[in-house]
Amino acid sequence: TYAITGGNSLGTFSLDLVTGDVFLALPLDYETTRDYGIIVTATDEFIFSSLSSSTEIFVFVFNTNDLPPLLSPGGFQVITISENAIPVFDTISYVCTDPDGGMVNFFADPPHGPSSPFDIAQSGSTGTVQLMSPIDFELQTVHTLTVTCTDTPVRSGDVSFQVS
Repeated sequence: TYAITGGNSLGTFSLDLVTGDVFLALPLDYETTRDYGIIVTATDEFIFSSLSSSTEIFVFVFNTNDLPPLLSPGGFQVITISENAIPVFDTISYVCTDPDGGMVNFFADPPHGPSSPFDIAQSGSTGTVQLMSPIDFELQTVHTLTVTCTDTPVRSGDVSFQVS
């Protein structure tokens, strides 16, 4: 018979008592535990005595892109900009953190152009929303922009803010 005799205090692994095949009993998470070492013991039981042998099995967990990036500050932000603000004017900065350790990119929706006077300047994991062209309160009293941060392969997190 076979048994796990060490390194399995959380019950992460199970095994077939007859064949000794090892299986996952719980999901693995790279961000929590990156490697495991379990001891499997095989025992040949006889009526008068038993013989056994043990081996250690090492399991190395590889990271996958399973978590979306996090933007700070989060939630809906409202900021006020004077209509006589001179472009290029920094309005608000966001920090994007990828818990999986990947590179991040920022996007603005709508992008800078006729429908939006804003764009995003990126430096590393910081994205700063910038006023790129003058705003006219009499023509448009409120501008709403969604800032999205993506990692690779693409998972995303986003926040919205409003300028009035």
